[in-house]
Amino acid sequence: MNLMLKEEWICPPSLVESLRMKPCGSTLAAKDDYESKTFASTSYSSPPTVNGAQADEVSLPNKPEKSTTCLVSEETLAKEKVKEQVFIKESYNFLKLLAKKLRYGQAIINTAMFYLLKYTRIYPYTSINKYLVSASCLLLSAKVKNEPIPMEYLAEWYIWAELKRIDPQSRPIISEKMKQEYVSKIQEQEFEILSELNFDVEVELPNKYIAKFFHVSLSKRGKPNEVLSKHAYMFMNDAFTTTAPLFYPPQEIAAAVIYMADVYLKKSPKFQKTYKDKCPSNEEEWFKFIDETLDLKTIIEVKDEIKKCYDRKTSSS
Repeated sequence: MNLMLKEEWICPPSLVESLRMKPCGSTLAAKDDYESKTFASTSYSSPPTVNGAQADEVSLPNKPEKSTTCLVSEETLAKEKVKEQVFIKESYNFLKLLAKKLRYGQAIINTAMFYLLKYTRIYPYTSINKYLVSASCLLLSAKVKNEPIPMEYLAEWYIWAELKRIDPQSRPIISEKMKQEYVSKIQEQEFEILSELNFDVEVELPNKYIAKFFHVSLSKRGKPNEVLSKHAYMFMNDAFTTTAPLFYPPQEIAAAVIYMADVYLKKSPKFQKTYKDKCPSNEEEWFKFIDETLDLKTIIEVKDEIKKCYDRKTSSS
């Protein structure tokens, strides 16, 4: 339901997305039983060993204060929303960089992003060190998925990625003392996140509902639609660069990304001719394959929310 914001509105500094979107209810109800093929090998590569001057420690802010309410205008709210989206995208990109170095797959990344998104509902994003929080969320996510990260590897790659982000030409040497200091900081931040989440770390991802759709669709069509499946998972990953996973259950996100993939493939010059007769929209209420309670109006609403991540104004470098 869209609410027309008045000239002034009471809202938390981290932006009350909930003014326009419904809570997802039991999104955290059950642990995701989808152990997908998106998991990569858990082998680790060693951090880079290069010559150069000793790297200085990256400064970290003090513990942020929790969100409080304040008066903001509609224009200010819109600007802050854009800034928050940039914050989320930059956090996601940094998280992906760490996960790549540690050989972790998309399921762990998406779970970590869910923790980060929930944490930004508690503390204003402007008071959060997104890089430290991203690393701590990745650590927590890997533990929940039973693929724990050796702390030494995480700390080394975190320091390397942070310093490279600040100065791409830097040639850092990471001392044992610095490594141990950052191990402690990451662990402290992880416990802080756990406490604020009330130790509720069960996350149900949309993956299994996408898989369910294609399994049922396969039994009816006789062969899988690999192109549609591939693009649906791509849109699902992009959904975690928005706040949609906080406010919509995984069934609705799964249906929305399949819908987005369908629309994209029908309009794409590359796939238009070969895909046309395979699209699920040719079947009435195709989304019932995912969940009997779904309806097209809600799916379009979720789709519109996910599409915000493609807004040029929120693109990050």
